Amino acid sequence: YFPTATTPDLNCFRAAWESTDAQTACSSSKPSDGSSSCVWCSTGKDTDTYGVCLSKDEALMADGQFGLSCPKEDIALGNLMRDMPDINCFKAAWVAENAEDACSTSKSADGEDCIWCSVEGDAEGACLSPNEANMA
Repeated sequence: YFPTATTPDLNCFRAAWESTDAQTACSSSKPSDGSSSCVWCSTGKDTDTYGVCLSKDEALMADGQFGLSCPKEDIALGNLMRDMPDINCFKAAWVAENAEDACSTSKSADGEDCIWCSVEGDAEGACLSPNEANMA
């Protein structure tokens, strides 16, 4: 997974820039899309002092570039792996008489409409969040 180039998310950068403890401010901040917390990427010289605060998608692209090192566990697949699996969508279909109908009226954990995904060559399917459906 490689995110497409977009305008830099300045929420993470700004949080660190305006703080006297940039690394702590970074980990408690969120990118403008509201996804999971920002990521502190260090320069390797002094991991506590020198670095930059990025969104997970930005950290995924920047890791290993410009002398930056970003924690692998924090950037695994950026937003794609956020809150996976979405239990709300899965449970809506699992406990219903008609899973496809129940899915179409259910909401994911982040409030988005669940999506019914058919399995090719099978009468069954899966009720997924939009993030999960994009990967399927």
